[in-house]
Amino acid sequence: MILVVLFHSCDGNVFQQLYDAEEQDGLFFETEEQFFVDFYEPQDIAETGDHQFYEQPDVFVEKYSEPLDEKKDISGPISAYSQSKWYETLIALLDLRYKTGHFIVTNVKNPKNQAQNYAKTSSAQELIKSASTVVHELNHFYNFEKSSYYNYTYRIRHDLEITVAYFDTFPRNEILQYVTWDDFYADTYLTGAMGKQGFDSVLEEFNAYIQSLFTDFSFVDQFNKNIYISSRDGVITFMIYTALYLRHARTNEPKTYEKITSNQKWRDLILTLFGRAEFILETTDKYKNLGIDDDMLAGKFEQLNLRDEFIMIMNYT
Repeated sequence: MILVVLFHSCDGNVFQQLYDAEEQDGLFFETEEQFFVDFYEPQDIAETGDHQFYEQPDVFVEKYSEPLDEKKDISGPISAYSQSKWYETLIALLDLRYKTGHFIVTNVKNPKNQAQNYAKTSSAQELIKSASTVVHELNHFYNFEKSSYYNYTYRIRHDLEITVAYFDTFPRNEILQYVTWDDFYADTYLTGAMGKQGFDSVLEEFNAYIQSLFTDFSFVDQFNKNIYISSRDGVITFMIYTALYLRHARTNEPKTYEKITSNQKWRDLILTLFGRAEFILETTDKYKNLGIDDDMLAGKFEQLNLRDEFIMIMNYT
């Protein structure tokens, strides 16, 4: 069977792809099984949205994937560690284990000065444990430096960034009413001055927490299995916040919702972040020490049917 697939790429162009899907625009289909992920009946063809599939009765949608960096030997930089050379060690470690983190940390202005605000340098192990915070925060700086009053840029991978047109959106504190569980992230991000920021900042933090989890996964073999950290919690929390923001916009701020969903770049950004989040969450599911309340949060995401909000973005016509 030859399956002809039409995709909208991140630059808005439409391209054709055949059954043996190749790498294209950040989407990787390494095996037939990975490409043919979900099966739909013909009447459900609308659920494929911008990713249009023309073959009945079998209709398929693709699943986000990306190559994971090899866990190369880092014993050399660790054994040679000197506190005076902490930055050089950090760069060497990221270059060996997480290329996107290396790109971010080396492509901001005054990278060492920026990184020293977040790096713990007393030992190589402390440096490794703080690497995710460094990447998270410098990802913010990178995006701010690349953005302008009119456009906002998100560095997602070392080989992918998405720039969207900026416009005012309602403050994210409006979704606090839906967070009915004990959530310390809400105190930071959904109240006070931080709570007055808009949708672009929700996605900014979503992306940064994804970077944190990718970084921690890259060095998970260096972590104490009996010490639990909240890397997975942050990603799921902002997956929830993104969906709650979209739902609130859809039901209470229809003009804002239409502005977001009618824009191809914004849809690409939302779906790329969601896909990358699900990919790294699935990848790290077996590493229980990378989460604290992640099972509870994942349960909330499903109980509230928040996946539906991302499906609606995918279905936009």
